[in-house]
Amino acid sequence: ADPKTGKPKCDAELNKSLRKLGLDYIDLWLLHWPGPGRHLNYPPVKQGMTRPKTVIPDNENTKVPTDWGPEMRLQTWKFMAKHVGEKVGSIGVCNFSVRQLQELLDYCEEESLQIPAVVQNECHPLLQGTQVRELCKSYGIVFQAYASLGAGSLGLLENPSVVKIATNLGVTPSQVLLRWAFQHECAVVPKSVNTERQRCNIDIFNFELPKEDMEELNSLETSEKGQNTMVGWLREHDPDFY
Repeated sequence: ADPKTGKPKCDAELNKSLRKLGLDYIDLWLLHWPGPGRHLNYPPVKQGMTRPKTVIPDNENTKVPTDWGPEMRLQTWKFMAKHVGEKVGSIGVCNFSVRQLQELLDYCEEESLQIPAVVQNECHPLLQGTQVRELCKSYGIVFQAYASLGAGSLGLLENPSVVKIATNLGVTPSQVLLRWAFQHECAVVPKSVNTERQRCNIDIFNFELPKEDMEELNSLETSEKGQNTMVGWLREHDPDFY
């Protein structure tokens, strides 16, 4: 809450977003990050997935707000929930680890709050988020994958297995990756400004990846235990730190 007014800060941020969009209602509102805001040049921990995390003491006070704690994540959800049915259709979260999501689900039960309608996390064959996806499925939550095609640094579109499967099926590597996510019951949100690529990304419903191809793509997993981002947060690599 704002220390000056006592009002939830997310109320003002929601109204600001609605004004920018020229709307008085949005279908889905997402809690984008499970931790505090940071100055990008001053992360709290050294980059990478090595655990336990190596904390950088001099950067501790760069978080916003400086008194942030994990309970603030839950409090923010409670503040967001009151807008559902008025200015917001549904609410969800992004970049939550299985631990953070379970904490939120337990909190929702304790406080009689609605659970997330959507969990949006990075997901592709190198980072499959199996535990989070399974938890979502058990609660009837939509798991939405972002970065389904990876990023340039990951080289997923050039991965030999992906290219081979695409060639054998007569489709593109991007279609293989999107179809893999679809067959894992993920909602996907690929983006492109290229019209032809947009058409290509939509055209994944006239073929199916056979079991052996799914198994080969599943075998590409390279993430560490608890990891839920590779390309989305290059500074820290570990939203589960919070």
